[in-house]
Amino acid sequence: APSNVTQSEILASRLEKLAQTMESAAPAGQTAIVLADESLLMPVLRTLPPELKPYNVTMGYPIIHTLAYTLIELFLELQRGFDAQMRTVNRNTLLQFLSHPYVQQVPESAAYYDRYVGSVESELKVEALASWPWSDYCFPKEHRDATLLKRLLALLVAAADLIDRPVAAEEAEPAQTMDSENIFTSYEKLAALDESLHEASIEPTPGLLLQLLPQAFRDAKADFLGQPLHGTQIMGFLESRVLDFDRVFILSCSEAFLPRNAWKPSFIPWTLQRAFGLPTPLEREAMYAYYFHTLTMRAQEVDLVYAENSSMGPSGEPSRYLLQQLYP
Repeated sequence: APSNVTQSEILASRLEKLAQTMESAAPAGQTAIVLADESLLMPVLRTLPPELKPYNVTMGYPIIHTLAYTLIELFLELQRGFDAQMRTVNRNTLLQFLSHPYVQQVPESAAYYDRYVGSVESELKVEALASWPWSDYCFPKEHRDATLLKRLLALLVAAADLIDRPVAAEEAEPAQTMDSENIFTSYEKLAALDESLHEASIEPTPGLLLQLLPQAFRDAKADFLGQPLHGTQIMGFLESRVLDFDRVFILSCSEAFLPRNAWKPSFIPWTLQRAFGLPTPLEREAMYAYYFHTLTMRAQEVDLVYAENSSMGPSGEPSRYLLQQLYP
């Protein structure tokens, strides 16, 4: 693939051909999509063909890479550009907020974006946005009791209501389900942060929250519920251990992600780690090699996709595991 994201397009075309050749839906537990680069989860979900439903996500996805986190950041940037006394807002931050996919679903958002995108004014009067449904969340009146985090939490609830429109469970799109989970997990993290700041008697500003967000969401992941015994499985590489599938699709089979060498700095020299039997990068590479071979050796059909990105240097080359299949 010419880039990371286009791997999802290749996967979608392969799955469409698979669906055409199959007389019925994929039997339980026979097809797996393994993502060595877990950040590809959202692009993959948005391009999956509906013929192979249901899709079960058995991996956590970092919230910091989701649209829910981007919505929080843009909201705080909008508040930083909002002058409560003059009742004006920075035009650029408003346009960025209005262009967010979640905000675009709010009535009149697209109309306001089209109206202000050609404006030459740097500051806009918020009274012109009085009829906008999210105006109360973004531009509160003076002496309003709701704090900044309370308004942000209410905005996340409103965004979840737009996404969770009345749709039968079997008709819900995988990406739609993930968006709901991402918003729910973000709400929990922000609610915990709000409680901690309240106990410390700290009234946060938009700038302070923008500094705290990366720390608060550092390890936050959205967990998804599914039936692992039925349908097509979507999982991270480490989630595939001791599992067998008839058809396997592995994405990001490049040296940058397979094996994934998460080396952590240590005061203990590598030679001492090796001498005293402590974990080293060699053990981690051996673990990845074992999982790769056990996953592929019993599969009837395996598709290995990698992004040929020359800007990444040696890391953009095919994985050593893929080359071993070509040159045994």
